[in-house]
Amino acid sequence: MLTEDVINECARMLGLFSENESGEKILEESDREKLLAAVGYTADEIARDYVPLISEQTFDVKEDKRIKYGDFEREPIAVLRVKRGGANLTFERLYDSLQLGCSGTVKVKYAFKPPQTALGGEMPWKDSVVPLRVLAYGAATEYSLMSGQTSDAQMWDKRYRDALERMLLHLNSGRKTPRRRWLG
Repeated sequence: MLTEDVINECARMLGLFSENESGEKILEESDREKLLAAVGYTADEIARDYVPLISEQTFDVKEDKRIKYGDFEREPIAVLRVKRGGANLTFERLYDSLQLGCSGTVKVKYAFKPPQTALGGEMPWKDSVVPLRVLAYGAATEYSLMSGQTSDAQMWDKRYRDALERMLLHLNSGRKTPRRRWLG
């Protein structure tokens, strides 16, 4: 799903499109920029609080036993685990790095911040994971707040939260419940 798809859906919902002389639907550049920022805020919230973006990376830890956050391929927001040779290692989160108890090759699994949204860029999730409508509702909430339309923001936020709840129920429905013994 492209960032532009979310922007267009959100603009349609908010009624921001106007027509030019030839009948084409156009979106003012200032609205497009606000919507781009709103999509970025929404993606960041979803990644931090609901559907984390997970990556795993291998590091060769030096004698100082630290991994600087700047050395990660993507900007980490949470470190889930550090492994060496299949065994979990303890680590301490410092302001600029992870402090480990050993040096050598380790594998770090972490949640990362979504990349900066850009026109023509792709959203970090497939539509089947985080639907277009969820992102558009969240962006409509943010756009309304940026525009000082607090009553509209409340309405869009209600729709956003309801859609998030449905999305999370759907994502968690893939878990298998064991069959009851008496059902054979």
